[in-house]
Amino acid sequence: MKLYYKIKWKIINTWWDLRKRCQRFKRGFSWGDVWDMNQWFMEIAKPMLTHLKTNGISYPTEFKDRDEWCAVLGEMIACLELMEEDKVYEFIGFRKYEDYWRMTTEDRKKAYEIRECNKNRFFDLFSKHFYDLWD
Repeated sequence: MKLYYKIKWKIINTWWDLRKRCQRFKRGFSWGDVWDMNQWFMEIAKPMLTHLKTNGISYPTEFKDRDEWCAVLGEMIACLELMEEDKVYEFIGFRKYEDYWRMTTEDRKKAYEIRECNKNRFFDLFSKHFYDLWD
């Protein structure tokens, strides 16, 4: 019986993935992307910034060399990492699903403040260097 449910969920998930791919092909985004837009943004921005950091050849004129630009991109990537709830819980010493009920209100408040601080820092840098994010 357990195998039946695994196969059933595999088929359903494959169907939804195919449907989302068709939606992305047709209109550039899927319903799933819209339902969880913040998570989608973090998931898509991180590899793009990482690619720009490792493979880019240019940098903005306000920096004296590419290393400074890579440091800013690295900071943006680090901020994106700590905008994710699971990563923040791990950062403060909890595993989200295993330790969720052990967390106090203060722990959750601290996690929220870390996420907010990183979100604000990321979007400050993103806004400042928006037109420089190309190669």
